Amino acid sequence: MHPAVVVAVASLGAVALLGSWLTIAGPSAPAPSWTAGPGSRVRSAVDASISSLGRVATSAIVLLAGFAATILSCYVLGKGAHALESAVDVPVFAWFQARQVPGMWHQAWTILTQMGNRSRTQPLALGAAVLLALLWARANRRWWIPLLILPIGYLFEKYGQLFLKLAVHRGHPPTTLGTWPSGGCARLIVVFGLIVYLALRWKGVSRRTWWGSWSVLAFLAAMEAYSRTYLLKHWFTDVLGGLAYGAMALAVLAASAAILDRGQRQGPDRPEPHEAAAEPVGDPKPVMDAASVRGSNPVTGGNPVTGGNPVTGGNPVTGAVLPPSRPGHTERPRDPVAAG
Repeated sequence: MHPAVVVAVASLGAVALLGSWLTIAGPSAPAPSWTAGPGSRVRSAVDASISSLGRVATSAIVLLAGFAATILSCYVLGKGAHALESAVDVPVFAWFQARQVPGMWHQAWTILTQMGNRSRTQPLALGAAVLLALLWARANRRWWIPLLILPIGYLFEKYGQLFLKLAVHRGHPPTTLGTWPSGGCARLIVVFGLIVYLALRWKGVSRRTWWGSWSVLAFLAAMEAYSRTYLLKHWFTDVLGGLAYGAMALAVLAASAAILDRGQRQGPDRPEPHEAAAEPVGDPKPVMDAASVRGSNPVTGGNPVTGGNPVTGGNPVTGAVLPPSRPGHTERPRDPVAAG
């Protein structure tokens, strides 16, 4: 088997096996918890911000802060990748350049790599936004969130990548103009990832479906990464940078969308975990049975709370008069002690 084919089979096979294992073993894994550690403090800060500023303002703050942190992190990574160009990128590029596979293999990857092109991801993002908005509306959710977050995600990736390209300014391989970070990898993760996230949030699913959905996204991202490297469109570290940039951007966008969707159910039958009401702690409230409610008043012979009026026989609060006794029927007097 050709060495380039072996690399593809080994790398994609490893991702597929890991995804399959997570899909099978995922349901037994503990759910993420916000009840302790840094997560609880972050959630408390978000809750306080929502209480004072509202969901929309808090979501915008998280989006802008996350965007700045993502750009700064990827800038630092880009400078480090540039320093590794001679040691890592040039040897990897030369290895793949000498091991191109003519015929169907090369043609197949030329087609598959287009998954991350702007001409594919832009209409996909817009179409998915409309479809998901309709599905969310039918589920009585905030249908405008998909219409808002998917276009924002596309623009987030586009202009963030453009800024990094100019700021890092690391150059490109001799065969193409691709530079840091790989836009194809980042776009695929952001657009496809937001579609997966919004679909899972709309429909309450099992953990197995959750793991399986994200495993498919990871496999597609691995395919895009291999295609960009094999077809000599990017330095190898550009591809790694695109994966990192896309993953960080997706995390920020998902957090922003989750804040906008706070207070909604994660599907027709699944409330959000943090919204589940806690059981009250302490002694349970006493339950009054029918006998205690109907207990006799020691003075009037009526209910101890709304006992009958001793003059009219009616309720002392409402004044309602009790119906008269049947003709020929003699009421037996009550023993005040026994009645009590």
